[in-house]
This record gives sequence, C-alpha cells and structure tokens, in this order.
Amino acid sequence: MSAPRKDLVLWFDDLRNIDVSIVGGKNASLGEMIHAGLPVPNGFAVTAYSYEKFIEEKQISQKIYAIIKEVITDPNEPKQYEVASKRIRALIEKTPMPKDIEESIKSENRSISRATRTRRN
Repeated sequence: MSAPRKDLVLWFDDLRNIDVSIVGGKNASLGEMIHAGLPVPNGFAVTAYSYEKFIEEKQISQKIYAIIKEVITDPNEPKQYEVASKRIRALIEKTPMPKDIEESIKSENRSISRATRTRRN
C-alpha cells in the first residue's frame, strides 16, 4: 500500500516494503510479515509525516540546527555527533506533542487494548 503522506499512524497490516519512507524499515517489514502469514502482534506505526508535523508545528527545527552548529565543530569527531544527538533527543522529548498526533496515538492504543481484552475473554 502506498499510503497518503497525511496519515499520522498506520496499522502494520496496511504496510508493505514500499512504505519504508513513510514508516521506516522495521514497520514496513512487519507489514510484509503479516502479508506472508507470519504471526505478528497487532500494532501500528507513527508515520514520518507525524514527525515532520511535530517538528514544524512546534518550531524546533531551528533549535535542532543550532545544536548541530554549536556542537559539531569537527565533522571527523564521532563524539560530537553523540553529544548533539543526546541534546536533540532531550529537546524533542521535552517538547509537547501536537494534540492531533497525541489523540491519534491514544485512539489506536485504545483499539489495541480493546482487541486484546476481547481475545482474552
């Protein structure tokens, strides 16, 4: 399935290897495994569009670039990339998620919880 770019989340069973750019390789591979008939737990992927929307709406791209510019003074020094990565991760983790993305994730989690409870009963 080639999903529209505006999806915030996509279920594994809607994914194929052609969706790597939308959900990453691991998630696309889970979709392939489902289509091959392998047992894969029910789940969903948060899309690259969600990440882009988050970065844009929260206006943190300038902060990310500033961290990179400040920390990486020698592109041949791997430790600087590690430091920059940790600082960028901390920035992303402390930035509140846009409500529509948060609600999409919560909604899909509730769907998984309902399905799991139904199977147990």
